[in-house]
Amino acid sequence: MTLADSVIKWYDANARDLPWRVPGTSAWAVLVSEVMLQQTPVVRVTPAWQAWLARWPEPSPAHASYFRRIVEGPDHTVAAAQGST
Repeated sequence: MTLADSVIKWYDANARDLPWRVPGTSAWAVLVSEVMLQQTPVVRVTPAWQAWLARWPEPSPAHASYFRRIVEGPDHTVAAAQGST
């Protein structure tokens, strides 16, 4: 068994049932969970995450454009910051 196989087997047996791991969860919802989970316990994040997504189920068009530039790479982000996009 490879290391990857061992890790996957362990994960299948031990992974916590978290709402942002549900198949079909949007990238936006996962991003929000990642930001909220920075130095914050899961038990405190879960209700805040659910409330956030109830209020803002997806990023605004302006934010979506900003995040898309980040994903595309630093050259696009620098150009956007300089107003040349």
